[in-house]
Amino acid sequence: LFTLYTIYKGVRSRPVTEAITTYPLKVNALYPVVGQGYVLLYWDIENYADSDCRFRLSYNAERVATVSVELKGASRHRFGPLMSDVYYTFTITVIMGTGKAAAESESEMITVYVPREGRSLPSLKRQGSRELTVKFENDQQMFSPLNGAIEDVAVIVSDDIDMNDDNYELKSWFDVKDEETWGSYRATPSGWNPFKKSSKEASFTIGSDDCVRRSLDDPYCNGILRANVPYKVKVRAYMDTKVAMESEWITADGDADEEEEEDKNVAVFMSSRYPLYGVNDDALWARGSAIPEPTRGTSIPPLHQTMAYSTYPGATTHTTVVHSSAKPVADADIYR
Repeated sequence: LFTLYTIYKGVRSRPVTEAITTYPLKVNALYPVVGQGYVLLYWDIENYADSDCRFRLSYNAERVATVSVELKGASRHRFGPLMSDVYYTFTITVIMGTGKAAAESESEMITVYVPREGRSLPSLKRQGSRELTVKFENDQQMFSPLNGAIEDVAVIVSDDIDMNDDNYELKSWFDVKDEETWGSYRATPSGWNPFKKSSKEASFTIGSDDCVRRSLDDPYCNGILRANVPYKVKVRAYMDTKVAMESEWITADGDADEEEEEDKNVAVFMSSRYPLYGVNDDALWARGSAIPEPTRGTSIPPLHQTMAYSTYPGATTHTTVVHSSAKPVADADIYR
């Protein structure tokens, strides 16, 4: 209610009053993520300062009854199970105030296609204890072109999918690396699209980047994984229509081959005292100039040195005895 009056030489005029209704702003955008039999909706809003801000979400489709829900203090909602091979139109309206004072914003809506069942799933394979390789296809059911063309593909990693934190905009490895439970984060770089040149299959190795020397232009980095953690992975494609489509969560198939785990990304260093990766001194045969006799064979000449290597910090140290005359390692005796 607004009141207007004028004052002249201390005399006030009769007031003029006018009732004006102000309406809340609509959501900035509505972002859908389409999965097998479900649609997740995410949105941004500028009205959160008002404690009475609510959201009415609904969908309708042919041969499907209209469904509507009202939420408060939320920024995402999942609709499902949904029928497959159907176009759904989703609508969101912001409501502020209560009773007769309630006011509604303009509605924001988007139409998406929920594809048929029978799509192929990605596969996940361990590569040592700290890397995973995911392989997947440009499946027309999982990434249906009826929702747009693929612009960007995200490989999403989580050690606890119950946290339900895989938002439309994903966290990076830097956001989770110091947490006890990592939750969901994106491993692939921004704008990664392995299907840009009409490729039908793609693969990506998770945990292979040196994030200390990363590009500052990209917020995402494919950082090292924690050893022997049962991670889950899914693949999400972002379309040029702002619709995203994703696979189900998958787990690794089987264990890594032991030889592969030992040989991959081996860091080698020469030292008689200090290993680069902080391997405990008692794991080395040589400490200083004293070289004790190995537990498995004959004594070693005192002029020999040790070469210790480890695949990652805290791993079992392998020690090789090398002649001080710098002969090739192949000529040395190796003890483990």
